[in-house]
Amino acid sequence: MSKPQRATSTDKPAPRLYDMDKVIIDLKNNPLQVEGKDLTIGDAIVSVLVANTPGEGNGKQKLDRYQLGVRLNEGGPQPLTHEEIVLIKELIAKPYGPIVVGQVYEALEN
Repeated sequence: MSKPQRATSTDKPAPRLYDMDKVIIDLKNNPLQVEGKDLTIGDAIVSVLVANTPGEGNGKQKLDRYQLGVRLNEGGPQPLTHEEIVLIKELIAKPYGPIVVGQVYEALEN
């Protein structure tokens, strides 16, 4: 009979996955569309990650945003760190209104 394994300090829980393909809907439950295409959580997030925001961030920060944007652009379930979520929440409120911001926040908090 084998002994049960103990959790060690190096054991980490599996990262939480966030669905980048979830479609953003308006208040009448219709998909929000941009250029004839349903806007997804991932689309909205990627757009703010790769947007040119003069005076915001240094080269390393912009590279990190680009690399995160490339990964999230693949769609589907994606892991996000606490720091990435904080960054996304900070950026998403700048260009988008309450419908998009609310649904992105809810997706990242639930």
